[in-house]
Amino acid sequence: MSKLPDLLRVFDGAYLPRSRNHPQLLLITSALSTSSSWLLQHFVRASITNQPGSLYETDRVPQKRPVVFVSFSHDIDFHSRCFRKAGIDLNALIAQKQLIYVDGFTKLFVASPNEEKSVVYLQSANKSGWLNQIMSAIVEFKAGDLLPTLIFEGLDILHALGIMNVEEILRFVQDMQEHSGISIASSNSANRMLTGMSTLAEEQRAYLHALVRRAVAVFSIRPLSTGMAEDVTGAIRITNGGQPCDGRGIVEEGEFHYFLADGNVGGVKVFQKGHG
Repeated sequence: MSKLPDLLRVFDGAYLPRSRNHPQLLLITSALSTSSSWLLQHFVRASITNQPGSLYETDRVPQKRPVVFVSFSHDIDFHSRCFRKAGIDLNALIAQKQLIYVDGFTKLFVASPNEEKSVVYLQSANKSGWLNQIMSAIVEFKAGDLLPTLIFEGLDILHALGIMNVEEILRFVQDMQEHSGISIASSNSANRMLTGMSTLAEEQRAYLHALVRRAVAVFSIRPLSTGMAEDVTGAIRITNGGQPCDGRGIVEEGEFHYFLADGNVGGVKVFQKGHG
């Protein structure tokens, strides 16, 4: 996989918080036509492998962190196919206790006839139990001061479907943050949803603004303003959030283009605008 920009190394594993008193949040926003799944998959790979060029690379003590991946927009088969194209066996990572996949998508409203025994399933009828299920996954990975990476995919879906209100989602994220080394949350921020005058639009704006204030950095993935291109899939802009990066000041901001050669993390290329 191509190396992402050096500025992403600000999230080096050696500098991640060592206690519950310094939880950090990265926010990823995307449009309907530009999925953030490839970036989430990069974070999974970077956290688990600590390979050169990863977010957690360090010249001191390499730190590989297990991952708790909570998705409300995809089942495990989707991510398994994408990782397979990148040469990674997601099921093997689960079997090796390097990753726990929490599926908040498959059983939200109906029971699934074919459930993976290695997957933790959330059900909308048991919201009060979600916290305990995810907490159990996090606790399983905790080893001394090394806390796992926690990834939330599609949290905004909970609000759009009326499963949780904004306050409940924010409280849910905060409770989980306290027990992870670093948290990454993705949400869709389609303009047509956020620019209306409806109650849903107002609540979505409030939700995103609250997450931006809590985040140390925001990754905004957008389509090209000039339309589609053969060698560019979209743009990604990295900006500071409302919180300092683990007491080390601000994040280096920048805007890049990216190209997904085969639609997934296995073929991603990120480059400066005009240098594809």
